[in-house]
Amino acid sequence: MDDEERERLERRYLGKDLVLMETGEPLGRVTGISGRRLVVNGGPRGGGSHIPVCTLLLYRATDPGMSRKS
Repeated sequence: MDDEERERLERRYLGKDLVLMETGEPLGRVTGISGRRLVVNGGPRGGGSHIPVCTLLLYRATDPGMSRKS
């Protein structure tokens, strides 16, 4: 991943809540980027996840706290 792609991902996802588009299930807040994955923490099941960048079309980013209103 080049610097430009990383900066674009940071602007779009960092600090946002990630929501599964099909079900509206909140996955947690994006807290970082590790390689080609977003680091997501604090979902309804607790713990953390690493979401591959290649699957981001399955998710949408919302402002913090807005995912519960979906």
